[in-house]
Amino acid sequence: MLLTAGFPKMNFEKSEKRDFLPSFFGELEKIENSILLEKKYGEKLGYTEHDYLKENPNIKFVDRIDTLRCDLVTIIRTISMKELDLLKDGSTLFSMLHYITHKKRNELLNKKNIKMFSMDSITNDFNERIMEDFPGTVKSAINTGFQEFIKKPHNKDKRKIIFTVIGSGKIGRLAVFYAVHSTNVPVIVKTIGKNVTSNKELMQSIFKTTDILVDATKRTDTCKYVVENELIKYLPESSVIVDISADEYDTSIVPMQVKGIEGIVTGSLDKFVFHPDDKEFDSIPKGVNTANRRTTISCYSWPGIDYISCLKRYEIQLIPLFKYLLTNQEPNVSSDDYYERCLARSTFEYFSKTTRTK
Repeated sequence: MLLTAGFPKMNFEKSEKRDFLPSFFGELEKIENSILLEKKYGEKLGYTEHDYLKENPNIKFVDRIDTLRCDLVTIIRTISMKELDLLKDGSTLFSMLHYITHKKRNELLNKKNIKMFSMDSITNDFNERIMEDFPGTVKSAINTGFQEFIKKPHNKDKRKIIFTVIGSGKIGRLAVFYAVHSTNVPVIVKTIGKNVTSNKELMQSIFKTTDILVDATKRTDTCKYVVENELIKYLPESSVIVDISADEYDTSIVPMQVKGIEGIVTGSLDKFVFHPDDKEFDSIPKGVNTANRRTTISCYSWPGIDYISCLKRYEIQLIPLFKYLLTNQEPNVSSDDYYERCLARSTFEYFSKTTRTK
């Protein structure tokens, strides 16, 4: 059984407001574990320490380092590599770890013998994520992209808008839904996959009539582009690129991890709209072609825009899983318990095993 559970604040960007709500900790009032929150937890959300203590009088407010030294550390977005190194060897980390796109982080945590449970890898028996805010992610991205598109002088009187969505998974399907409902102007949505993206002539033809290009892909090989920069020149100058996947460039691994669309910027909650002449394009790693540019909408944390809705959704999804995690450290994927099976699929051990066998 884990004795202490630590909750450091989310402090990546000024606009980041995703500490868990007081009601989340109210659900944990009867558990025996010590719940440690960083001082001023939830302050960006407008809550005080008193608001949290009203829900759960057993909470202790401590310095950040004390939350990081707990047996179980929980935070939605994973803390920096520097702070990960402060975690207690043999402890447990519960966060959005995104194993596929963070090899260096995986290596560090493995070296420290940290038990990893990735929120984005918790899946049910049908391989569907059960902790997610896909609707919030996609709605925020598509709406932002559309609003930026109609700001352009030549687009205000458009009689129809053509979206091209790359990817047909759950994110891609939601992109189609929100694109169709983004405006009263007639919208035509084209959904394309690998058989199309691998055909450059066909892509050129599609791009020439695309108003809003949406990257809703989930790649298994993050070292390969889905769309090379050379193709972007075929998009109309008035077009907008919406980056929902928001994978980052990572030069610390070889070969380098790249974005789905070559030469675009990864944004944050502080800035997620980028115009072709913005200085952020200059920070893209050398070797990445950025010659062809279009207005790009990208945010590493799309659900953080409508953060209250996101946090309420996460709370419902997370409470039963978190309660189980506090008392059970070795979940079995063959268990009769539903939540145990779901958590077992979120471990790095399970990820490593299933990735090798694919």
